[in-house]
This record gives sequence, C-alpha cells and structure tokens, in this order.
Amino acid sequence: MIGIVPIIAKSLNDGYSDKQMIEWFVNSFCGKKSATISKAYNDAAGRGTGKNSAVMKRVEEIKKDYDKYFGNMKTLAS
Repeated sequence: MIGIVPIIAKSLNDGYSDKQMIEWFVNSFCGKKSATISKAYNDAAGRGTGKNSAVMKRVEEIKKDYDKYFGNMKTLAS
C-alpha cells in the first residue's frame, strides 16, 4: 500500500475528491481474479515484492492506471 501514497498526494494536487478517489481505488484494486486490474502490477506483487524493481513497477502501474482512469473521466465530462 505504500505505493499508493504518491498517488494520494497527486490526487490532492489534482483536486479530486475523496469520493472520486474511492471510486478509482475500487475500480483498480477489485480485480475479478487478481488483486488489481493490472497484470503487470499483479506480477510485481506476486514475487520478490520487496525488491526495488518490483516496488517501482507497482508504483508505475498505479500511476498509469490513475492517469488512464481520470483521463477517461475528463473525456466523458467533455
């Protein structure tokens, strides 16, 4: 969960509400067969989770998903 802290800080800077963040979090971290909807994140969380490369991969995947989710939200609002 430490990988989510930079995204929470980013969401505050981006002006997203706690409700919006909860919706994103539930969308991203409630995979049907795995912990998340990102295969790369799940792979990095499955083995060698403490390795720097695995941590960085999970952070990268969280950021990509955040950017994609809120980018799509902006597109829908336009």
